[in-house]
Formats: sequence, structure tokens, C-alpha cells
Amino acid sequence: MKKLAYNDVNIADTVVALGKFEGLHKGHMLLINKVLQLSHETGKQSVVFSIDMPGTKRIYTIPERDRLLEEFGIDWNVTCEFTNKFASMRPEAFIKDVLVERLQPEYVVVGNDFRFGRNRQGDVALLQEYGTLYGYEVLAFEKLREKGTVISSSHIRELIEQGQMDTVREYMGRPYSISGIVQYGKQLGATIGFPTANLIPTEEKLLVPNGVYETGLMIANKRYHGITNVGDNPTVDDDHKIKVETHVLDYDGNLYGTYLKIEFLRQIRKEIKFDSIEALKNQIKSDILEIAHQ
Repeated sequence: MKKLAYNDVNIADTVVALGKFEGLHKGHMLLINKVLQLSHETGKQSVVFSIDMPGTKRIYTIPERDRLLEEFGIDWNVTCEFTNKFASMRPEAFIKDVLVERLQPEYVVVGNDFRFGRNRQGDVALLQEYGTLYGYEVLAFEKLREKGTVISSSHIRELIEQGQMDTVREYMGRPYSISGIVQYGKQLGATIGFPTANLIPTEEKLLVPNGVYETGLMIANKRYHGITNVGDNPTVDDDHKIKVETHVLDYDGNLYGTYLKIEFLRQIRKEIKFDSIEALKNQIKSDILEIAHQ
């Protein structure tokens, strides 16, 4: 997969999905799977054109999204930062100067509510009108619903903030996850018999509520269960920095410096401050037993 900013792209014979694609949820996957299908059927290059909006916590950080798109088999990952310059572009200019001249699509795949250009003036009807002129076909998908609820990144974001992992997984088609390079911590977990793999989330990453979670992770192509604490560890730490610390069950190895993706399956309990290290150890043992008996 090749990744480029939209103003650096100059390719032809493509099938393009246009959208924000921040959550890569089931609704987004309808578009992406259609692009992959058409790409395989026609021999055209598959393109996901993502418009990145500023100022919101991300379900997937940009590196996390990039990894997923590569796993899906997308040929071109085209990104567009929603700058003032881009926001002021006339819809017709976006179609002609970006979509047609830089991507030369045969098919353009969008949600039926896709809007673009200055003051959101562009819509599916305008895309279709210019498709007749420039020779591309527009495929527009209805919003996907789950039990009567429209699946959207904004709604999934609310569910993550509430810790509703089951519903998040249902809407996304996969568990909510955090990924990154395992960092050295204070190694306090090892001193009490529960060594942890530590991830430091970026400021832009949307996090689940502080608490202890049952998690899943892959190490060397083998799946493991884990118990993950999200929070500032009030019993043993006083720096109030949010950390993501995972004790991997039935694993004995050094994970420092390796890439790790942690999938959140369910919340076991809220994070609390214990009166002693011994009380903390006993609670961790209880948490592990609960996971082991699932």
C-alpha cells in the first residue's frame, strides 16, 4: 500500500472511496469492501481518500487506521487534512482538480450523505452530474443501521467513552483497540508478580473510561488473553498520567520495543485506589481468575 497526501497523488484507472473513515466501522466497510470488489473485478487500483477532521479524539489514530487499510489490501491510502484552504475549495474544483485530474476514477464510492467543498455545498447529486461529464460512475450507500440505530463514528465515540465494549464491537465489526510500541515503565507490576506491557497513548487517541478490562492481543501470530488497566494507577503512582498497562496471561517473554495491539473485550471493574499493595495484589488475582473462567 502506498500512502500520499492528496496534492502529491497523480494516478489513473482507480476505484475511489471518499469519506472521513475515522472509525472504520461497519458502514465504512461497506464502501471499502465495494472498492476492493470493483478493483478485483476491473483490475483498477483501489483508493481510500480520507478527509481528516481536526480537533476530535480519534477512535483510530492515523497510524492505526493506516495499518488497518494496509491489512484490508488497499492499493492507495490518500489523506487530506481539513485545512482552511481545503475547506474553502469549491465543490466543482474538488471534482475537477483533485478527483478527476489526480485520481482519474472509473468508480467513486460514497455514503449517500457525503458532502464536500465550500460550506458543504457539494453532494452526491453533484458528483453524479460531473460523473456524466468526466466518465466516472458514482455508487452511493445508505447509512447502515444496527437494531434501528444508525452506525456512525460519533455514536461509537460516545459508546467508547461509556465503556460499552460489546456494543462498540457490534457496530465496528471488531473490538475497539489501542496499539503502539511497548515502552519501559517503572516496572512496578513485575515487583508484585504481575509484569505488564506498557503503552503510552497519544493525546489524540480516544480512551475507554479508567478501569480494568479483559483484553485480547496477538504475539508472534498467537492469540493471548490479557488484563489491562487504563488509568493513573492511584495505588502505586502519583503522577496522574494515564497509562495502558497489560498483564498477558500465560506468556513469559520480553515485549519491550515491540508493536502491540490490545483489543478491549469488556470492562471488569472501575479503577480504584487500594489501601495497600497486598490488597492490590489480591484484587489482581481475583481479576485474573474471572478472565480465566470465561
